[in-house]
Amino acid sequence: MAAQAANACANELKNKVLEYIITLGWRNGNALAWKKPFIQKALAKTDASLRTFLPKKVHQKPAAYACRVYQPASPLTGFRVRMTLLPKSVNGNQQLTHARSRKSLPQRTNFNPKAHMINMKSVNAEKIPLPEPLCSLIGGVERGAVTNFYGPPGVGKTNICILAALECIKNGGQVVYIDTEGGLSPERVMQISGDEASLEKIMVIEPKTFEEQGVAVKNLEGRDFGMLILDSAVALYRLKCAEPDKEALEANKELSVQLSILSNTARKRNIPVIITAHTFRNWDTGENQIIGGDAIRYWSKSIIFVEHTGRMSERKATVIKHRSIPEGKFVKFELVGDGIKPAGFRIF
Repeated sequence: MAAQAANACANELKNKVLEYIITLGWRNGNALAWKKPFIQKALAKTDASLRTFLPKKVHQKPAAYACRVYQPASPLTGFRVRMTLLPKSVNGNQQLTHARSRKSLPQRTNFNPKAHMINMKSVNAEKIPLPEPLCSLIGGVERGAVTNFYGPPGVGKTNICILAALECIKNGGQVVYIDTEGGLSPERVMQISGDEASLEKIMVIEPKTFEEQGVAVKNLEGRDFGMLILDSAVALYRLKCAEPDKEALEANKELSVQLSILSNTARKRNIPVIITAHTFRNWDTGENQIIGGDAIRYWSKSIIFVEHTGRMSERKATVIKHRSIPEGKFVKFELVGDGIKPAGFRIF
């Protein structure tokens, strides 16, 4: 019994020392590996009686005890450090490893805040206009931000994307249109624009899987365009989550990465980015909620909910989130041959 108690005490002390080493290494900014100076510094500050419980390899080859710090899936939860000491040994050496995540943090780089400072007056705040009544609702599509139109099928989300794309083309820009559902119709584009010239200014990408969607989003660097549209951002994501052998956590992480790239692209190029999304019925509250959860709500700086009103061709657009417009503001419009128009009073 005395021997077991002594071993338990020794293991507890050993874990405390190793935890101290890990904490010290993280505070010194060593996010990827605990190098020799950090461990030597930790050993120098620990009591000599405690150091006797450390493996000899820590004294001789500290570099062999490389560890990694990982990033969680949600950008809202911040960074977490959770390291554990495995009881098993590999080739005779104790190994330190992370308990849950897989993706490691990037190495630290020299970041100069002054190089990224800008004067807000120099930022092009001009919006891409939209036809009435959407122009009265939000004033147009903002540059440097992600605008999200979401709603059930057939409410006109793709029509709004086409209208915004044509306005960008009128201003001399080109549009990258990532069509994940096959909903973009060249005939509808020509019907609204009145000519075929606009089709040459729209670069269409048609991914068939969520992985291909990620490749398309991550390989936008080097392309010249003035607007980016992802219609829809969650169609292939839903299929990925529906696979029985796949974890929803991985799909959520990938969706967050894609949305962050879109947001960074909008800010870096000062261009408007439009995404569309679907809804699902929350049976507890009876409300239609956006698919994509917190990630899509976080990265979308403007969120507009589009829905049927019950009247033929009439739709209602409501501001759910905006940086300068109060929530709950709404307008009604009708889908017509050349786009949309304000809904008027009708007698049936």
